[in-house]
Amino acid sequence: MTRIANLQRHPDQVPGTIFESIETHAYRDHQRTAVLLADVHVSYGRLYHDVMSCACELYRQGVRPGSRLAVNTLDSYVHWTLLLAAETLGAITCSLHPTETFDSLKSIVSFVDFWVGEQPTVEISARSKLIAIDGTWTSAAFKAPLDHVLFDRIFHPIAMHEGQRMRRSSGTTGGMKLMLSTRGVEESRMRAYSEFMGITADTRYLVSKSFIVSSAYLTANLCLRLGATVAFDHGGDKMVQIHENGITHLRLFQDQLVALLEHMQAKQAPKPPGVTLILGAAPVSQKLWDAALEKIASRIVYTYNANECGSICFMGPEGRGVIRPGVVLQVIDDNDQPLPNGQAGRIRVRTPSQISGYLDNPEMTQQNFRDGWFYTGDVGIVRSERAIELVGRADDVINIAGYKHSCPQLEKVAQQVPGVKEVCATSGRTALGVDFLALVVVLEKGAKQGPVGAAILSCFPQTMVDDMRLFFTPNLLRTESGKLRRKAIGDMLKSE
Repeated sequence: MTRIANLQRHPDQVPGTIFESIETHAYRDHQRTAVLLADVHVSYGRLYHDVMSCACELYRQGVRPGSRLAVNTLDSYVHWTLLLAAETLGAITCSLHPTETFDSLKSIVSFVDFWVGEQPTVEISARSKLIAIDGTWTSAAFKAPLDHVLFDRIFHPIAMHEGQRMRRSSGTTGGMKLMLSTRGVEESRMRAYSEFMGITADTRYLVSKSFIVSSAYLTANLCLRLGATVAFDHGGDKMVQIHENGITHLRLFQDQLVALLEHMQAKQAPKPPGVTLILGAAPVSQKLWDAALEKIASRIVYTYNANECGSICFMGPEGRGVIRPGVVLQVIDDNDQPLPNGQAGRIRVRTPSQISGYLDNPEMTQQNFRDGWFYTGDVGIVRSERAIELVGRADDVINIAGYKHSCPQLEKVAQQVPGVKEVCATSGRTALGVDFLALVVVLEKGAKQGPVGAAILSCFPQTMVDDMRLFFTPNLLRTESGKLRRKAIGDMLKSE
């Protein structure tokens, strides 16, 4: 672990990087566990070696400061190491997943210089280079002796105003949008995470989603900065992993939480001690919140975030939240005029972690970023000075035969019917081009379509039922962060 060169860093311009935190922890306690991979414990000393070694190999492949890399590997540890290595070289990274569809990948093709990992499902641009990563590549990189002279020469900390991550919107509406997040924005968001998650050097954080979810990557990096331990979900029994690995922080999306609660009930699993449950994305009902506290968590941390602006509110159940310090939030009418407390309208915000717009998408940039505000696309009600209630998405209102219907409100009503596990409200279209109101339902195990369907319809007025159709499905389409893909579900119900 001998380092010879003076890297001549300038802390007034470029504060310490995640790699330098890894380096510090490696020197302080070489054997301290940085990463848990099933039964394998990766020490800070090992991680330090692997990041440096991968950085040198990526440099030999042509990666330079400002290069844009899409990392597309299924192995979580290799994926993370490559991201850290590339950013150590001053490169900009984006996380992909080998199972992603053509539609979700095509938006980034023209912005990527290197595709690192498996062959993507899209045709990459002629100027891009594929660095194929397999077991042979990683084995050679991880076993290679460190070239300290080369690394000290190529080490290039990203300045605060320079790009660090390419982020993507969830794509629930309006198609996938790509944005460039600077290091300053990433650092600001990491500080916000540290405020409310309670992560310390003794934390053991379980990553249950891939790094496509930007919050998963940021939280994992925050753990490295503090010398904590990150465990990757290996697909086995999650409760066994939590108990055996002493997990203190667990990041779940709402669909994952429901599945875990059902699993615990079936297995009669005991509640783990001292777990902080981190939630996000879709709303949380009071019933689900209470069940999580009873069965899994000692504490719940839930925030309202957007990739465009970071964390906005600390949230509770049923869409109730408190606006974070440093965030300015307004509820406005269709003319961009602020509404008085108690009235529902569109939400716009200013945050310390805001980006300036989308890459190569001036139309959507103009629509969502105006006069320093980011227009979230959500509808809310300001209840008091810092209290907000989220009602739903502005585009979650559908118009059927001249009547406007709030999809979240319809779902909330149908969800109360016994036998309903999940429900999505959307619109379909007949072969004659007539729109109808659709409820797409996932049943609880053992529930029957006939009785449950009749019970659902009985909850709504006849005028609404006349324009409503029920569909039953084993599961609902969701984004990586657990949000309903309402438009995609509705498109499947439209006749050609």
